[in-house]
Amino acid sequence: MAAGSFENSLESILPEVGRLLGYLHQVKVSGFGRLDGNGNGPFRTWREAYLDQLDLERMRNAVENVELPWPRVEEGIGLLEGHVDMGARLHPRLRHGDFGLQHVIV
Repeated sequence: MAAGSFENSLESILPEVGRLLGYLHQVKVSGFGRLDGNGNGPFRTWREAYLDQLDLERMRNAVENVELPWPRVEEGIGLLEGHVDMGARLHPRLRHGDFGLQHVIV
């Protein structure tokens, strides 16, 4: 397959993949965090699942490995904490479970 042909195929497929993921992310579940086999997460609120579970030591080690200044991370955490009311309005939905630092664009 020629390079241009592959790029054209990929370009035509990506919007459909996005639509399918959009439908997947509308599936309602109960609770936040890693789901069990019945679609139940262990945390009742977004804050419990994502802010209260922060492992600062692990984050500090990861930040050192990518040479990101720690005060920037603290600033980001502060932004999340300052807007926790936005998380309180979120209803749990199905998400894929491979979220990691590589998904964050700085």
